[in-house]
Amino acid sequence: ILNGNGEDVADQFFIARDKNTLTVTQAPLTITAPTKEKTYDGTPLTAAGEMTGLVNNETAAFTTTGTATEVNAPEGTPNTYTIDWNGSAKKSNYTVEEDLGTLTVSEYAEKIVVTTVGGEFLYNGEPHGATVTVEGLPAGYWVETASSSASATDVTTDPVAATADKLVIRNASGADVTDKLNIEKVDGQIKVTPAPLTVRIVGNSALETYTGSVLAVDDFTTETAFEGKATITLKNGVAAHAEGVDVGLTASMSRPATTR
Repeated sequence: ILNGNGEDVADQFFIARDKNTLTVTQAPLTITAPTKEKTYDGTPLTAAGEMTGLVNNETAAFTTTGTATEVNAPEGTPNTYTIDWNGSAKKSNYTVEEDLGTLTVSEYAEKIVVTTVGGEFLYNGEPHGATVTVEGLPAGYWVETASSSASATDVTTDPVAATADKLVIRNASGADVTDKLNIEKVDGQIKVTPAPLTVRIVGNSALETYTGSVLAVDDFTTETAFEGKATITLKNGVAAHAEGVDVGLTASMSRPATTR
């Protein structure tokens, strides 16, 4: 204590001293990691957060680490973060307050149309099938199998129904999600119509030196595009027969034939 002349006169006074305590409390540090959602596409879903509350320009490294790729709806996955206290800020000087959201990935819900197309075919003795197309499939999904086992070879009264009975759709991770998707099937049909049958009947022939005797020839041969798939016979009571005696005489059979 100095007097007016600048002299220390502290010893001339009775000084009572009170002891007090100085306390430094932790500063609040707020972490916000937001909520975000999307439809599955095979890529990670993230939502960047932020850290606020560092004082006096102190530093610490904040990183949002939350991520979600696979379908996790409706619960979702908590958004997460890390703080690296490698800067000037000390962890002990702060109390962390969190406001954490969720990351939610939902299965694709829009309609996926699976169309089976058959057709009308002229009979040719071969089996006819159907084709399958898939429309409306978004990114992150792929078709492993899309086909129909329907087949028709013969002419039938009613067309053969054709549907995509072999269908497998997988997501980007390879999981079979066929039963989880909104699939609409458009079925088709396969119809085989009768084919026109053209048959050329050629009577057998024979050549012999004239003897005065009757020369007879029986039976015939046929020519058809369905060789081996149809049997050609004459109608009941009709025979393939030709005969002659004189030189130059020819005979032919032109009676109708049927197939069986």
